[in-house]
Amino acid sequence: TGTISSVGDGSSGEEGKGNKADEGNNHHHQQQQKQNFMTMVKKAVSERPAEPPSICEVPKDLIEGNKGAYTPKVVGIGLLLDDSWRTSTSMVRLERYKWCCVRKLVMGRHPDPASWSREVHEPLLGKCFDLMVGLVPQIRASYSSVASDTSSEDVAIKMLLDSCFVLHRLLKHAGKGKGNNDYDDDDWNQQLGRCWVWGTVKRDLLLLSNQVPFFVLQALFKQLGNDRGTGDILVNCGLQLLSSLRPGRLHNAPIICGDVHHLLHLFYLSIDLPPRDWEPSRPTTPSPGSFWQCQRQSSRGGCLAPRSWRRPAFGSVHAGTAPRASWTSGSAGAEAS
Repeated sequence: TGTISSVGDGSSGEEGKGNKADEGNNHHHQQQQKQNFMTMVKKAVSERPAEPPSICEVPKDLIEGNKGAYTPKVVGIGLLLDDSWRTSTSMVRLERYKWCCVRKLVMGRHPDPASWSREVHEPLLGKCFDLMVGLVPQIRASYSSVASDTSSEDVAIKMLLDSCFVLHRLLKHAGKGKGNNDYDDDDWNQQLGRCWVWGTVKRDLLLLSNQVPFFVLQALFKQLGNDRGTGDILVNCGLQLLSSLRPGRLHNAPIICGDVHHLLHLFYLSIDLPPRDWEPSRPTTPSPGSFWQCQRQSSRGGCLAPRSWRRPAFGSVHAGTAPRASWTSGSAGAEAS
């Protein structure tokens, strides 16, 4: 019995040591997990770019609700559009036309000789390509997402084609108001069915995800502008291009070229705001179909507008001294249609 009891006492002692060892291991594991947790929290700093992207994708839930309102019809611009769109039947014509724009801008910089010259024009075209390659990091940072497998050369080619297309459209308006309607045979040949395509192009150039950075247009204009002036001429040309879609007058303050992100941003900046002391008079007898009738209909649907809102012009809503809210997308879509 003494032997058995002694053996039993020894086994219980070993079990106690084992339990203490397990407790020690558990405590060490908990401390290690706690330390790892604290380290992860310490490192959880959101990585934000130095400058947020200015050209973003439209959320998919908005596109699914009205796909036609957010996708281009005849011309794809920038790096957010899938390549399959560019080869579609409705876009392939203007994709070919982009090459013509590159050729015209290069030859316009050196009009002598009149035909394409390997010695004169090809070096300038090479400089434009090298310029685009050098801007690739900035270009990628301007878009919310660019496929990682897209090489710098592919980005440079797309930017050169798309930017020359937009720049060519802008420079068409450089002489507007002076009796200069600079439309050539290639312009007249671009048709969509039986309709002239340029109204639809204007609509496509105002889509959020269908943009090129304005600094790319500035760089190309400096290289290919043929001494037409400073980069501010691009702002004036852009305002001329979008003038038929603008519901209000030009902004009184000048728009600085370096402050413009892209054409849609230029359109946004061009919408004037009313002076703070401006107080329009309310119409006494609203006509049928007027804004006030629409407001009453909206209130029945649960959308109430403040009484201080006034309507001095079509497509604009004033709220006392508040900025004017303009229905630009609707008017732009109607104009393009």
